Amino acid sequence: MSGVNKKKNFDGLRRELAEKRDVLARRVRKILVEDRDAPIGDVGDVADVASGAFEKELLYELNDNERQMLEQIEYALKKIDHGTYGTCENCGKPIPATRLKAMPVARLCVPCQIRPATI
Repeated sequence: MSGVNKKKNFDGLRRELAEKRDVLARRVRKILVEDRDAPIGDVGDVADVASGAFEKELLYELNDNERQMLEQIEYALKKIDHGTYGTCENCGKPIPATRLKAMPVARLCVPCQIRPATI
C-alpha cells in the first residue's frame, strides 16, 4: 500500500488525534497559566503548606504526562503525514488496526512491545 493510500486510510484517525492534541494543548496552557498566577509563599499551618505542595506537585506531574502525550500525538500525526503510521518501528510489520484503535499513538506491535529490550 503506498504512502498516499495509507494517509487516506487514516484521515479519520488523523482528525481524532488532532482534536486530542488541541484539547491537551489547551489544558497544558491553562495549567501553566494557573501555576504562574498561583500565589507564592502562602502562610498557613503545616497541613495547608503540605497540601499546597502536594497540589503543585500533582499539577506538575499532570502537566508532564500531558506534555508527553502531546509529543506522542504529534509524532503519530507526522507518521500519518509521511505514510509510515501503523508500521512497527522495531520489526517493520503492520500494527493491527485493533491495537491502533485502542492506542492510536502505538509505535510498536504487541510482540515487539512485550519483548524485553536488548541492551
